Amino acid sequence: ALGQQTELFVKAAGSVVDARDESPVPRAEVVFFQTKPPHSVVKTTADEYGNFSVENLPKRTYEVSGSHTGYRSESSAQYGKFLGRKRVEIQGNVEVPLIRIGLQRSCSIRGRITNPDGEPISSLRVAACMRITRSSAHPQWTPIGRSVLTDSHGEYHLEELPQGRLYVLATPPIIKEREVKAVEPKALIPTFYPGVDSRQDATAIDLRAGQ
Repeated sequence: ALGQQTELFVKAAGSVVDARDESPVPRAEVVFFQTKPPHSVVKTTADEYGNFSVENLPKRTYEVSGSHTGYRSESSAQYGKFLGRKRVEIQGNVEVPLIRIGLQRSCSIRGRITNPDGEPISSLRVAACMRITRSSAHPQWTPIGRSVLTDSHGEYHLEELPQGRLYVLATPPIIKEREVKAVEPKALIPTFYPGVDSRQDATAIDLRAGQ
């Protein structure tokens, strides 16, 4: 019919690399997500050299993200940027520049929590947090990554953490009101590594890529 416009489709290509040394990340998953309705998603997998391409993409604005085991790719508000994500506007009549996605290797923290008698404590909620200080403001303690529960051996494993100085916080489980009297008071206090209840006395753990 007269007046109808034919939507143009194009090819987008790029590579997924290690943000530290620019080496390729083979077999990384790449996702094109439309930022506006209908919010459709197109997925592909990079080849052994970290290269990828997607055919027949309509003119839209996409958030292109990469992910791979051992790397962080989620948004990180405390850094004010996206890790492993790119916002790309695709116009049907314009060649799409090569898309480079840099992934940051993730870190992890393993540990074990015991009581003063050396017995393991299970079901504690353990999380990593970052101390952020802004000018003329009190430090903010921001949770980083996913929290976990200690197992029956008192052990925990925090994964997909960023590089930097992080603190570990253990929080007691939710105690029902009728059970409070049967619990040692100190067991109800959130505790920072290495076993202190004051943020000022907490010791930071310096994480580096691959740790």
